[in-house]
Amino acid sequence: MRLAAVTQLQNFSAWAALGFTVDDDTILLPNGALRPADPGAGYHGLVTGDAPAGATHPNGAVWLDHVVITTPTLDATSAEVEAVLGLPRRRLRETSRVRQAFHRFDPVGEAPGCIVELVESPHAAAAAFWGLVVVVDDLAGVCRSLGPDVIGAPKPAVQPDRQIATLRSAAGLGFPVALMTPEHVPGTARRPD
Repeated sequence: MRLAAVTQLQNFSAWAALGFTVDDDTILLPNGALRPADPGAGYHGLVTGDAPAGATHPNGAVWLDHVVITTPTLDATSAEVEAVLGLPRRRLRETSRVRQAFHRFDPVGEAPGCIVELVESPHAAAAAFWGLVVVVDDLAGVCRSLGPDVIGAPKPAVQPDRQIATLRSAAGLGFPVALMTPEHVPGTARRPD
């Protein structure tokens, strides 16, 4: 099953200003899409089905890396993701500071399947969509183009040999979004499932 859409997009002009191609109120990526918010659709904003063909984006966006859902009960939400979306849990990460579960959609062509990352939080009242990460082919270039008022400086990601930069609230997207370097480039490690 493929990720068809994250139904959380709200401010189309803000996304376009960041270099995303917005066509008919939708941002198309090879392994999914972002489209207008629809609280009644899908599982916390995730809609499944065949992913549409991707578009070319001036900022070099190539695919969705992962979406994040916060939850007060990791195990129950992980079971719901498997039951509702048909995505078995691939990995459980437990440290002294955080519990996370990872599910993954099917790959689409050369694009890896989008990861659904669940993060247990005592502050979450219920499971809810929190944010997402988009892979771009030139993160440093995008950061230079957008400037420090819009995006933070690239820093090492959790994944080995990758970098990530977080868009600031000044970007006007309405929820947390980060941009990340690809995982399939020489000298980088594939993200574990």
